[in-house]
Amino acid sequence: MTPPLSGRVLPLLQNLLTMPQSPEVRASQLLELAQALSAQYPDLEHRIRKIAPDIASGVITTREWKHSPLHQRLSRAHEALRSGVSIDDAFQDDLSPPQQLQKVIDGFEPKPFNQYPEPDWTGFHAPLVPPRPDPRIHAPHQKIEYILRFIAMMSTGDDQENGFEEFWSLSSTHRANLHEGTFATSSLGDYPTSVVESILQKAATLSPGGAQLLGIFFVYDHFEKRRWPFHQRANDEEHTLSWHHDFLFQLRQNFATGYLSVEKRGGIDQDTLLADIVSGRVSLETVTRFRGKIRRDLFTGWLQRFHETKISTSQSQDDARRLGHKIRKEAQFAPPAEDDSREVKWRWLIRYWMTVEHLGIIPQIRGPVAPEILQKIACRRPGSVPITSALETALKSHFGGYYTPEELESLTLGPERLYVKS
Repeated sequence: MTPPLSGRVLPLLQNLLTMPQSPEVRASQLLELAQALSAQYPDLEHRIRKIAPDIASGVITTREWKHSPLHQRLSRAHEALRSGVSIDDAFQDDLSPPQQLQKVIDGFEPKPFNQYPEPDWTGFHAPLVPPRPDPRIHAPHQKIEYILRFIAMMSTGDDQENGFEEFWSLSSTHRANLHEGTFATSSLGDYPTSVVESILQKAATLSPGGAQLLGIFFVYDHFEKRRWPFHQRANDEEHTLSWHHDFLFQLRQNFATGYLSVEKRGGIDQDTLLADIVSGRVSLETVTRFRGKIRRDLFTGWLQRFHETKISTSQSQDDARRLGHKIRKEAQFAPPAEDDSREVKWRWLIRYWMTVEHLGIIPQIRGPVAPEILQKIACRRPGSVPITSALETALKSHFGGYYTPEELESLTLGPERLYVKS
């Protein structure tokens, strides 16, 4: 019959903590203790198994071992068991680090401004990734603190505030702001990007999965503090956002992600128009030109910048093309019937070019046909601007670099023009 856990653990602790031993024997007994604790205290088992090889090899000396947080923790449990308390009480600090952390982090928090999609915590298979926290830890800043404290505690065994600050190189002010939810404020200029980048870099070396989770919640915290609506993008057209709301959401996500890096933030801060847009001071729908750049160049430039490490220029242009088709569909610009007049067909070609190529505007660029004439053809009923032979010749010249000669002759577009890459 297997003795109760306390009956197996107490003799192991007695030998480990009170008897003189060689490093090899001490490491062997630590591993035996880890095995005994594995089912009920997996996090403590992890700490023990992590330190045992360094003890066996002599990297950690006897003196260092006796002054380590783990030795002190096991000594407290040993004394508690000897005094007759239950093993759960003796190891109450090790039942579940997340539960310990919850006591530190938990407190009244108002309902978040947004409902954020919860990442699959079990999907991050890496060391030092905490389990999903209690539902009461629901605000983004609480989850950031929860992950940071878990990684620090599991790495050092120290659960004190000064140890937490030292581990993450946080000032007392930053630690307090993190706990109180004021790490990110409503002012973009006050965001501590260098501190966040340092945290993420250290987390990535210890817990890649934990660093990924932190990145997600730091972005959520931006949305939360700035009261930006967070939309869970739908796949079906019936529930998709309008083009400008959808694009604004993407810009804000990418903007917040860029603010986690000092280098990327430098480029973002120089773009005053983008800052005005994500802050809500300027509407995307009103953007036509800025500092010599037309809408297409501005939008494509943002897409390229935010994906500079992932996609090529051609792929960012594909993103812009998808956005253009979304604008076209929302405006209900559909191909004409085969027997429609040439005026109707010219209006279709101009509308297609206006939405897919120039993302919803007629750019104020002089060419064979003035922008005002193109606007009138695109937006008014047939007949309001007669398509004379001279105007048609000018239109063919104007669009000669965009449409093929066959398209300009037939005034129809093939199916490849309407195909949108997913």
